[in-house]
Amino acid sequence: MVQQLVTLIPTKVMVFIDGTWLYYQLFGNGKHCKLTQRYGDGWGDRYHIDYSRLPQLISDHVSAELMRTQPYAQRAVEVVRVLVFSSFRADEAELISPRQRMFRAMQELHYEVHLGDFAGGQEKCVDIALAVDMLHYATVPNAFDVAVLVSGDRDFIPALVRTRQKGKRVCVCSMRDSASKEYEDPAAEREGLWCAVAR
Repeated sequence: MVQQLVTLIPTKVMVFIDGTWLYYQLFGNGKHCKLTQRYGDGWGDRYHIDYSRLPQLISDHVSAELMRTQPYAQRAVEVVRVLVFSSFRADEAELISPRQRMFRAMQELHYEVHLGDFAGGQEKCVDIALAVDMLHYATVPNAFDVAVLVSGDRDFIPALVRTRQKGKRVCVCSMRDSASKEYEDPAAEREGLWCAVAR
């Protein structure tokens, strides 16, 4: 009798980072910033954020969730792409700000960083660009099995629902107390939205 080995294809994860949201959660909330409350003012000068750990943290959470919901079909989890979306003011293009340092660090890790620019007081089109790319890759065969959104912004819920309707799993990865309450709604889990909150 010949035994056949079954090789399970890894679960492909594509990460979509709302870079503007992430920056303000890390650096822009002043005294309300959880990191400032924990590590004190000027923590960014004393500590280094290791952005390279983000895909592994996400992979670990997705793997744990899959094992919880599908214990009979255990597969490895592979982060195949990390896309970051943000923008900066046109008059800041030549300045090296903490925001630009964050995105440069991500570029050095070969994350796909999409930066637009804007004039005036409010950035435009960042959320739309992220949502369009998520939906685009949801229609590309074998591009991903799970889309992970790193954000807490409720504006992405329609894109997540549509991505789910394309047969993909979706997950929201957020910072504690900074995600929209709508992601915690039990109806969200019924719709296939997972929410992993940073501890």
